[in-house]
Amino acid sequence: MLKLANAQKEVRNLEVLAPYFTNSLMQVILILVVVDSALGIVISSVIGKFKPAKLAHFLHDSFFPYVLVFVVVEIISDLSASWAWLTPVVFVLIVLTLLANTAGNAGKLGLPVPKFLQKD
Repeated sequence: MLKLANAQKEVRNLEVLAPYFTNSLMQVILILVVVDSALGIVISSVIGKFKPAKLAHFLHDSFFPYVLVFVVVEIISDLSASWAWLTPVVFVLIVLTLLANTAGNAGKLGLPVPKFLQKD
């Protein structure tokens, strides 16, 4: 019976966190992370350096930093009204970072990209 009570408590904890992972801002971040990662896979395939083992780095390099940082910022903003400004600022910084990285990757594929966004 104790295991069932603990499981129900864990489900309630997940229900409390769900809004942080399902809002429209998070969806934008997730879409950009997926697009950036897909471009990275295409580029590495085109240049012959694709290694399936490196897909695990996707979680470490793209998913966790952007998604988890944003969730923590949202929680902080919800806990204190004086920090409410932090969510939009961090969102814009994350989106700009992901867009710049995606544009740089697109440049590697030969698509026209401004010089300041091109990766070496």
